[in-house]
Amino acid sequence: MARHSKNNTALGFFTYDEKRKAQGGTKKQRLGKDSMRRFDHCYLCLQKARTPLTCTRGHVTCRECTVEHIVTQKAALAQQARLVEIQNKAEQEALKAEEKSKSEEALANFEKLQSQVTSVNAITSSNIQKFSGEKRKADTEITSRKLGEGYAASKLPSFWIPELTPAITAPKVASASNKLTQCTAAEPHNISMKKMIPIKFETSAESKDDPICPACLKVLTNASKPTLLIPCSHVLCSSCTKRFVAPSKTCYTCSVACPLESDQLPLYHDGTGYSAGGGKIVTSRFGLAFQ
Repeated sequence: MARHSKNNTALGFFTYDEKRKAQGGTKKQRLGKDSMRRFDHCYLCLQKARTPLTCTRGHVTCRECTVEHIVTQKAALAQQARLVEIQNKAEQEALKAEEKSKSEEALANFEKLQSQVTSVNAITSSNIQKFSGEKRKADTEITSRKLGEGYAASKLPSFWIPELTPAITAPKVASASNKLTQCTAAEPHNISMKKMIPIKFETSAESKDDPICPACLKVLTNASKPTLLIPCSHVLCSSCTKRFVAPSKTCYTCSVACPLESDQLPLYHDGTGYSAGGGKIVTSRFGLAFQ
């Protein structure tokens, strides 16, 4: 058959247009600046951070979002702990009931054995052998009769017989591996409200929405790689931090001492949309196609 249309599917393989419409294979897309989160935006609500805070790894959040996030995690952890406690209590009660039934069964077997021994003592030695032989024969007949009645029907579960219907067991609740609240912006790590660091952004008179560096007065972006000074909570760009803060060991704005390298915390950002700006700039999606 002559191929007269790109959607004819007369060939034994997919053309480019057919693959594109079938949405099969791996699709790659380059992310631009619009797909990157700004460093001063909350990673929970994805809006401009209100009363911004940051964790010890530079993830910026709103104060309200942080409180809600931590309270929700604490409630979930407490609920999971209660479920684990109830489950352990039920397992202990089941174990005690099983031990009690085993002890009662052992006591009943012992009493039965004692009654048999008492009755056997009244019989002569010749009658003892006869009695044991008859008992062994009777036990053999009972066992063979039980096997003949159908072992599978009495042991295997059945949905049609009420007493043989399999019971539904609730899934076992696993205890939480980490009982502390965590930051989920990147790799999970422990956080708490006491360890959250406040941030003070400086703004210009012309634009109060965009934060600026108080040293060079330029608008801070993801490409500026903003750095937070933990002792005073001021934010400077990376170049001004190296130029002013590193030699003097003090903040450029308020002259608070920042003697240690750990006093400087780079704020986390997704990237700039360019390969030199860091972050993930290419995303992929895999889809199935007809073979």
